[in-house]
Amino acid sequence: MSTMIVEIYEALKDAGVSEEKAIRAAEALSESQTASKADVDRLEKRMIRIELLLGVVLAAVTIPLLRSLLT
Repeated sequence: MSTMIVEIYEALKDAGVSEEKAIRAAEALSESQTASKADVDRLEKRMIRIELLLGVVLAAVTIPLLRSLLT
């Protein structure tokens, strides 16, 4: 049995949904809201690229500014 969101299951049961349908729905919601290892890895790679680009932009702005102040 996969992981399910207990609150969703209980709410569905209280609403009169059959136990089997409530379990399947709660499990489906749980699986769709869980990030996989691949999702996390992909986001970490994107964050690294963004950090590198931010560094390049800061350098591109800061270097000419410092040159103009020092000359």
